[in-house]
Amino acid sequence: MQSIFLAYQNKTITGHAKLQEEYARVKGVKKEWVRCHDISVRQLIDEILDEFEDAGFDLDTLPMENVLSRFLTFEPKIEIPHEYIQLQDAKTLIENQISNTKEAEYTKDVIASMKSALQSVNEAIKGYK
Repeated sequence: MQSIFLAYQNKTITGHAKLQEEYARVKGVKKEWVRCHDISVRQLIDEILDEFEDAGFDLDTLPMENVLSRFLTFEPKIEIPHEYIQLQDAKTLIENQISNTKEAEYTKDVIASMKSALQSVNEAIKGYK
């Protein structure tokens, strides 16, 4: 969240940028996996400033650290689909099995089958990205 706030402050993102999209970008996940209010970065900052103003603070003398501190409390949640986690687990299991398999233990067909299964899992994972 701090990097989003600083990007807004440094004008590398606009105030119209949706918090969900920016958080997903920073965390490297799909925006559909991010759970938060449908709000822009600027709208959130405006709400925070309104809270401080309603509490009697003078916005002209309010330290930016106070705004940042409050901004950081709005940490969105990431909900990764269970199927995606299962695919990642399957990928790891197959990769470990392939790397620990000696060709003498299995026929080339069995090894080719494991590699084919790994390719299928990788394709399914790509569907989530």
